[in-house]
Amino acid sequence: MGELFRSFLSKLIALLGFILLFQSCWLQMVTTESSAGEILKDSSCSNNDTRVPDDEKKALKKLVDKLGYQSNSNQDSTMKDTRSSPICSYSCNNNVCHVTDITMRSSKLDGTIDGKALSKLQYLEYLDLSGNQIHGAIPPALNNLTRLQYILLFSNRISGTIPSNLSNLSQLQVLDLSKNRIHGIIPPTVNDLSSLTHIYLGSNQLNGSLPDMQNMKNLVAISFTSNFLEGIIPKSLGQLPSLKNLYLGINLLTGEIPAELGNLSKLEYLNLEENLLVGNLTPALGNLKNLLALSVASNNLTGILPDNLVAGNKFSGSIPQYITDWKKLKVLNLLGNEFEKLPSDIFHMSELRLLLVSDVNIRGSSFKMPELIHLTNIKRLIIRNCFNTGVIPTNIGSCSNLTYLDLSFNNLTGGIPKSMENLKLNKLILTSNMLNGTVNDSWIKKMKLASSIQTMSKAFCQDKHGKHDSLRINCGGSSKVVGAEDEYEADDHKSKIFESSDHRWAYVCTGDFYFADASYKDYIKNASCRLSPSEESIYETARLCPQSLKYYGFCLQNGDYNVRLHFSEIVFSNPKDQSNLGKRIFDINVQGKMERKDFSIKDLKATNKSFIDINTTVDEDSLLTIHFFWAGKGSIYLPNNLNGPLISAINVTRVYPVTKGRRGLSTGQIIGIVIGSVLAASLLLLAFMWRIGWIGDRELRVTSVKLRDKWYTLKQVKDATRNFSSRNEIGQGRFGIVYKAELPDQTVAVKKLSLQSNLDQIGTEVYALKNLKHDNLVELLDAYSKKDMHLLIYEYMERGSLEKALFVFLQACYLQAKGRLMDLVDKKLSTYNWQQAHDILHLAMMCVDQSPAVRPTMSEVVSVLEGEKNIQQISKADTSSA
Repeated sequence: MGELFRSFLSKLIALLGFILLFQSCWLQMVTTESSAGEILKDSSCSNNDTRVPDDEKKALKKLVDKLGYQSNSNQDSTMKDTRSSPICSYSCNNNVCHVTDITMRSSKLDGTIDGKALSKLQYLEYLDLSGNQIHGAIPPALNNLTRLQYILLFSNRISGTIPSNLSNLSQLQVLDLSKNRIHGIIPPTVNDLSSLTHIYLGSNQLNGSLPDMQNMKNLVAISFTSNFLEGIIPKSLGQLPSLKNLYLGINLLTGEIPAELGNLSKLEYLNLEENLLVGNLTPALGNLKNLLALSVASNNLTGILPDNLVAGNKFSGSIPQYITDWKKLKVLNLLGNEFEKLPSDIFHMSELRLLLVSDVNIRGSSFKMPELIHLTNIKRLIIRNCFNTGVIPTNIGSCSNLTYLDLSFNNLTGGIPKSMENLKLNKLILTSNMLNGTVNDSWIKKMKLASSIQTMSKAFCQDKHGKHDSLRINCGGSSKVVGAEDEYEADDHKSKIFESSDHRWAYVCTGDFYFADASYKDYIKNASCRLSPSEESIYETARLCPQSLKYYGFCLQNGDYNVRLHFSEIVFSNPKDQSNLGKRIFDINVQGKMERKDFSIKDLKATNKSFIDINTTVDEDSLLTIHFFWAGKGSIYLPNNLNGPLISAINVTRVYPVTKGRRGLSTGQIIGIVIGSVLAASLLLLAFMWRIGWIGDRELRVTSVKLRDKWYTLKQVKDATRNFSSRNEIGQGRFGIVYKAELPDQTVAVKKLSLQSNLDQIGTEVYALKNLKHDNLVELLDAYSKKDMHLLIYEYMERGSLEKALFVFLQACYLQAKGRLMDLVDKKLSTYNWQQAHDILHLAMMCVDQSPAVRPTMSEVVSVLEGEKNIQQISKADTSSA
């Protein structure tokens, strides 16, 4: 038995030895094979593997250092590290490893890209530095990395231009430079990137025309949205057989949509919104059978809609029936057009996620919503202001994905279907219908319900002697006094419904910002630096409402009225987010009458006006209704997405009739006229005595100032400003308000200093200016200071001259934001002092800052002009944001 066991044991040992020998040989073979294609991962991008060439190690370390990466060991241990760990990959072959992948996404990098170091990583295939704060330019050395397949630099602060020579990147598949600060043109050499499948350059500051891209046959996605691209859409885009996504929205593209785009048989998403496109929408787009979404919103397109989906244009006629044959369609946006018919089959397009329809112009009839609908995937349904009659579909509760329902401004009757209690609605808007019945209280608690508001109370005006003949509201702002006696009431409440404490007026704001994550704070807007400092204070604020904004004036006397509406576009005004390209369009109704259809604030501004006058009548009910209504036209998808009516101030005044005829006067009337005549004569006598100096302020009549070798009394100067009327106001500074004064033979600018001004500092300013003559300074002619009036009198520059030089089409702010303020220098100047021009331009931008507290003092301006100080030394804030 023991011998048998020993024999078995010896054979087992031999077998184990054979297995171990086989395993050793197999491991050696596997290791040898894997070394031919081994991939190494390094979570710190500081690999010390001896197989990596020293020059690549040094280049990688320098690149990472310049990018501003700090390892965990250099971080404060008490701070939570939210960075993504960097990953560098190496490809090994024949015991030599090369860097092929650098991924440092969201690693809190705040440095620059070292082009020299990067160019030494010749085997690099994948570069991802997205989601950081990298600044500086894209190094041209990028073109030397011929193995690159992916360049992902989106969501940084990269500036400069796109390198002009990209032709060596023949293997590049994805180029993503979106959400940076890159300017200049898209270089034509992108057409040489024949392997490229995805190119994303959106949300930059690119200009110029679209490049020729016909050689890029592998392109699947193009996104150039939110830039300043100009010119026409190239027909050659129709020669890209693989293209699925084409995004060119929010630019300055002109011309017609080329029919060649209809050749893109694989196209699924086409976005051309927020441009300046004109003409009819080409029927060739009907060939795009795989189309899932098309938006050409907010252009100048006209004609009859062929077979696609648009918003915010001027299409008319009937919506074609065959649009319902687009079985794959997920988004149908028909907001803000003038269609005359809405096919009922639209409510059976089961793949739709968004169905947005507004302002159907049905002539002589109405549209009846079907009793049953089959929108099984619908998430957002808007049928607004469409002459919609009948009842809410009884089976609407079967739309289990529905979260947003807007059926406002229709003629719906009946009650709310019980099936709706099954829905998980976040928003329900049923404003201005004829619905009745009850709603389950427990269901209402599950959502925000914008209930129907039919009328406002008229019971405040029982006493006919308590009625008013005027109403002034500073929309979005505090109470203001404009001129001698025009006091505007405060309207700075952030609720959707408000009634003044004296019951004289109220407003009702309904609707929702469709495409913005807005809050109640967005209903009040404040002006930015785009507002001229010469504007009156009522233009500094405004009330914004998503869809319908109604102001009600109560207790007004019966009769004729002038309604003056003041406007200033202080939302679509920022060149940095391109909202200045936006178009705000809405309707204005007064007393139920359409007074302005498709009203545009910017079009009004183009006529050098900031208000419109409307004549109307208040009847026995003593109620005035002013209704601003957004019909879905104009800009929809701009960065801030805050479309809808915007109003700065309302001024309502009674227009009293002039009595005509030769009817005899009563005894009471005769007595009244006699008494009035005696009073008038007394007033004339007092005025004569004041004029010749027997009464009144003698100081103003005997004190004179010398203005360009001519003498004028202070009384003449004050009269020339119309007694410092707001109508003569041309600007505001740190110490007071500037008025235009038209004297008999010259015009000057008079600054009336506030009583709280620092007179010692002002005295220093006056001394400096009186002794300094400079081409870039407005000349101080004279000054006066005594009692409760302090005046500085300057030479007058034509109103708007400085503003025009700096802010025509927002050019100065736009160029400053792009770091190109020097482009304002006249190109005809062949030689000039660059540094001096640079200082003057930046000094000018500081002097016209929105906030007077930020503007430099005159002595500080003089110190820069005289070379004693530089711009940085006198800067009080970051004027680049102004």
